[in-house]
Amino acid sequence: MTKTKIIFKTLVLTSVAVVIGASIYTYLFIQSDRNDSLGEQSKPVPESLVHATIDASISHIENKMPDSKAALPDALIAFKSQYIKSLEHPSGQIRVVEKLIQYLKSKYGENWNQYLHAYLIKIFPQQADKLLDLSQSMAAYQAWLRTQQDSLKILSPDTRRAMIWEQRVALFGEKRANAIWQAELRNQKINDVLKEIETHDAQSFNEQYASYIQSVNDIYQHSTSAYIDHHRQELMDRFLTVDRVQANLKSLEQSDRLKTLAEFREALGMDEAAIERWTQLDKLRDERRAIGDQYMKAVENLTKQSSEEEHKEMIFKLQNQYFGLEADSIRSEEAQGYFRFATEQVYGQN
Repeated sequence: MTKTKIIFKTLVLTSVAVVIGASIYTYLFIQSDRNDSLGEQSKPVPESLVHATIDASISHIENKMPDSKAALPDALIAFKSQYIKSLEHPSGQIRVVEKLIQYLKSKYGENWNQYLHAYLIKIFPQQADKLLDLSQSMAAYQAWLRTQQDSLKILSPDTRRAMIWEQRVALFGEKRANAIWQAELRNQKINDVLKEIETHDAQSFNEQYASYIQSVNDIYQHSTSAYIDHHRQELMDRFLTVDRVQANLKSLEQSDRLKTLAEFREALGMDEAAIERWTQLDKLRDERRAIGDQYMKAVENLTKQSSEEEHKEMIFKLQNQYFGLEADSIRSEEAQGYFRFATEQVYGQN
């Protein structure tokens, strides 16, 4: 007999015992009152009452269980087909349980938790106990987060991360916690690499991106190529927003900067045609920035002795002069308080 069957049988028998006890107590209490008032001797509990109570109790409990012999509903067949492979990884197991809970909530409302284990047994009989245990650990973790949210907010990022990780290990075990939050851990390692690049002021741009890409390879190992293919733009953006990386790019002449950026993109697996498109876009951005810088200087040099209306009129003319067909867009942005050329250019991004 499997662990699941033993648990279910124990639950049924326990519930039956409770219901029988309550029923017998009620019957005896009523009979006692009657005997006291009529002066009659106590009568034994009818056997039919005992059997009826057992039948009703078992029926009540089994009604909460999906019929083990009945075919799965189409929705659950599709569910099993979609998520069966996800059970190979703990993070996928959590996703499976969360999706099933959503289904049960739509079907049973607030009583969904009374049906979770039974449905797990029906859909994934071999993994049911493990999935239920994982569900309970996740529920405890989420409850802890809710109770600690105010305390966690006031902590430094590093202290908060350490405290959360300690709780994860306590509830899931270190091995399973590492597997569940693998993506988060890898992402944090990339952040750590970028912080390290920020602190090294002697590195050239080539040295910076070589170190960055090597770290990505070390973190993702055999899955590096797949990760880069799906996150290439994100990896580029995160690297290019590092201040020391931008300082290196700013120190280069435009031709050298364009060449260096092309080499960086090639190192991240971008094909030749895409690299050329990016290079042309970088050139266009440089041209726009040059015009924007000229416009900002012209606005700054406007006489401060003019009236407000005259000042607005002069800016209006400058916008037409420098931006042509784009002048209306610039005016709309500045009316909302956004001045696109007031901040430093981020090479490779704008």
